[in-house]
Amino acid sequence: MSDLEMDKRFDTETEQSTVDEGTAFRVAPTNGYNVQLEMYEQTVGDDKTRPFEYDRAITTFRCPITVLGAGDREMRLGSAMVTVSHETKRLENGDLDKLSKRYAQLVKALQDIEALPKAGTVRSAAVWEAAVTYPIHVFATESFKIPSSVTTSGWTYVTVRRPEDNEKIAEFKNQGWGAKNFVQAISRYRQDA
Repeated sequence: MSDLEMDKRFDTETEQSTVDEGTAFRVAPTNGYNVQLEMYEQTVGDDKTRPFEYDRAITTFRCPITVLGAGDREMRLGSAMVTVSHETKRLENGDLDKLSKRYAQLVKALQDIEALPKAGTVRSAAVWEAAVTYPIHVFATESFKIPSSVTTSGWTYVTVRRPEDNEKIAEFKNQGWGAKNFVQAISRYRQDA
């Protein structure tokens, strides 16, 4: 430390929890939001931690979650990443997996506002262009990273699916567990949202 003289009140220790809290990403409450997607990345890979989902072409969008505040000024509540795949993959029971389902929801949302044709096939390049041009509606959940003895990473995410679960949210925050937003569903833009 330099030879700077200062009042003792300015030479204190700062808890890491204060730094973590002050620099944490904003997290929007579980709810539905109209959003405008932004292209983040397109990758082809095989994520070793989740090879079933990620061993194909993946498109990831940044999803800023904002609301209109006083004077119609946009206020950012949080953000999420929306990950989809146009390469269809099914679960053992025959259902679409999460990435394929979200892609189908994205296409349908864009078809409902006539940004994409409803008949025949749709080229994925047209979907990517429409997705960053037209607003859509997403249902985003607030999820908390908590310790887990069951997973290999030692962590798992617990999702708060209902906006009224305030007691559970307060408990997780008091434990110091970090939160993230995850997009669970995509639908057409809503005028009333």
